Amino acid sequence: MKFQGVSTVSLIAIFEKFPDQTSCIAHLERVRWGDEPRCPLCGDTHVGRKKENDLIGRWNCYACRKSFNVLSDTLLRPITVTLPDRLRTA
Repeated sequence: MKFQGVSTVSLIAIFEKFPDQTSCIAHLERVRWGDEPRCPLCGDTHVGRKKENDLIGRWNCYACRKSFNVLSDTLLRPITVTLPDRLRTA
């Protein structure tokens, strides 16, 4: 059965596109925020990436002074598997 507007992607293409945690985070950030990251806790856009030696993909909100990432306040937040594995099974 074919569904209108639905395309298929091979697992190989997904493995190639999202080989590691960093590429997955970058993709999810583009999808969720585009060019303007926003704190999911207070909604403010006055945010900045945490330092290089901190966890990958962490952000600081300068308005509410909380830390967050692209998965904060989403259904994907409580996952314990890596993002590449999660995206491959989604």
